[in-house]
Amino acid sequence: MNATIRAITFDLDDTLWPFAPIGERIETALHAWFIEHSPRTAERFPISEMRHLRERVFAQFPEHAHDLGLLRRLTIERALKESGDDPALASAAYAIFFRERNRVDFYPDAMDCLRRIAARLPVAALTNGNADLAAIGIAGLFRFQLGGVEQERLHLSAVGDDRSLWGQQLVRRRKEVQLDFFIRQVWCLEPAVAIKFVIALPDGLAVLAVGVPHL
Repeated sequence: MNATIRAITFDLDDTLWPFAPIGERIETALHAWFIEHSPRTAERFPISEMRHLRERVFAQFPEHAHDLGLLRRLTIERALKESGDDPALASAAYAIFFRERNRVDFYPDAMDCLRRIAARLPVAALTNGNADLAAIGIAGLFRFQLGGVEQERLHLSAVGDDRSLWGQQLVRRRKEVQLDFFIRQVWCLEPAVAIKFVIALPDGLAVLAVGVPHL
């Protein structure tokens, strides 16, 4: 099948920017916020303990695995409650998380590459993370973003707009990659940074997907 590339999807974390520094900043900034606004929580849950609590919350709510923002908020609420503090503080604490989550350091040349691609083809973000393109300042380069929550909704019930068309063609097939995707080419952009591959779908639509394989 000779398919023409008509769109490009990007994963975000560890594709356009590294996530590890972001994760460290989130932990440090949240802990500093707790020291000032909820000392009992800071004492009960230093960074290492907060990390363990987050893992427990994630394991407790597998049905929300597609909504990492909700799981983060549930973790913050649990920490406040178990420390005997007011869970209503969770909104302010989550705002700190959101701010740090969207402070990204792009890989060299990533922005230049993204601008050149977006000038030629429709670009969308398909990610199970919770980065906010508008907060980061690059929403104008993307046709739209499908995070974990949106992908789950499209998987359950497709609607009739342009975004759902992408959802039907990309998201549903993405969940059963062995059956529905035919990978035409695979090559490395940079070692351990990004894998690019051309996907030809059965209806003739080809999509260049850019992301890091999570093995």
